Amino acid sequence: SAIERSSVQVNPIPDLIANLPQLNTVILNGGAAMRYFKRAGFDEFCSSLGVAVEHLPSTSPAHAALSYEMKAAQWQLVIDKALSQDAKRISR
Repeated sequence: SAIERSSVQVNPIPDLIANLPQLNTVILNGGAAMRYFKRAGFDEFCSSLGVAVEHLPSTSPAHAALSYEMKAAQWQLVIDKALSQDAKRISR
């Protein structure tokens, strides 16, 4: 990835999640997002709260290993899964 490490700013993920108690899934866009998320310990934080973390291929055109259609299909599966989990939680 062409991300400059010195330019990375970590968002206050724990604060965000604390203000969204209905959140069931965090979806990360690409490998760099996953690496920084893990480096900050957010994966363990999410796990401790029962919030799933999904790592998907980057939507960037620079990530050409997969076609747009393949990326869209993977993203749609994860979004559908998250929405399904949300619907199950609400119906209880």
